[in-house]
Amino acid sequence: MRFPLKTATLFLATVLLAGCAPRISNRGYTLNEAYQPMNVQYGTVDSVRSVLIQGPQTGVGPVAGAVIGGAAGNAVGGGTGQVMTTVAGALLGGLAGAAAEEGASRQEGQQITIHMDDGRLIAVVQAGKIAFSPGERVQVLTASDGTTRVEPAPMGSR
Repeated sequence: MRFPLKTATLFLATVLLAGCAPRISNRGYTLNEAYQPMNVQYGTVDSVRSVLIQGPQTGVGPVAGAVIGGAAGNAVGGGTGQVMTTVAGALLGGLAGAAAEEGASRQEGQQITIHMDDGRLIAVVQAGKIAFSPGERVQVLTASDGTTRVEPAPMGSR
């Protein structure tokens, strides 16, 4: 009965780790952004291309993977081989955890190149699935910390 309990614990820890990955969205605002004025400028989309956005690496994935892998190796091994299976499990678990964290924090985004009404040409990379098209009117919102996002221009705007 000892092995199924450890297996269930390892499975639960893996599932919980997957929920730790940050997701970025152009539809949400942080608490700091919610109550701050933003500079609004208008422009026209020049081009759009798909990109991959890599989120921050916290180190939780490799550490949790090593702990889970070590526990699994310890549960599987026996006698003199138990130390070796524990170490091997920790190493493999750490590598798997690092790969899982990297994959979980990666998401699709867009690089939007915009001809601003003031003559500048800018590019903004953002997550999300808003489908921008060349020639589309957009508004570019810039927070006081420099964070910039692109949204479709409201109907009837400049």
